[in-house]
Amino acid sequence: MRLLKRLAHWQQAKQGITASLSHQDEILMDIENLLNSQQGNVLIDEGMGLKNLQGHFQSHSAPDLEGLGNEIAAQIIEFEPRLKNVQVSIDEDNQDFSTFSWRLAAGGIHPNTAGTLTAYIKINANGRVSVSPAM
Repeated sequence: MRLLKRLAHWQQAKQGITASLSHQDEILMDIENLLNSQQGNVLIDEGMGLKNLQGHFQSHSAPDLEGLGNEIAAQIIEFEPRLKNVQVSIDEDNQDFSTFSWRLAAGGIHPNTAGTLTAYIKINANGRVSVSPAM
């Protein structure tokens, strides 16, 4: 568990508040926070986060979804060391005019298991990224 989360859990335990999330849900929340960070605004690393995504919806030209998917994969590979063999592919089934969608597949979600993680990564017209588990 990351340092800031350990501190938050320690503080919540002192107050009698406990939140139980699965290891996979914690990783998905961390990925969502990472992808919603705007590049250049994160103090610990200038390269952390994505560029401003709203411009992709306001342009009259077709967006480079494959390039954006590669950028998402690069961010996850670099800043989420708990995942191995990260693959991000365009999710053709969930595309529409107001949302871009990718499917994330990765392995190694827990050091003691060979578990896999699959999730949907969606970018809405307002530039907000949402990450949800794929069932």
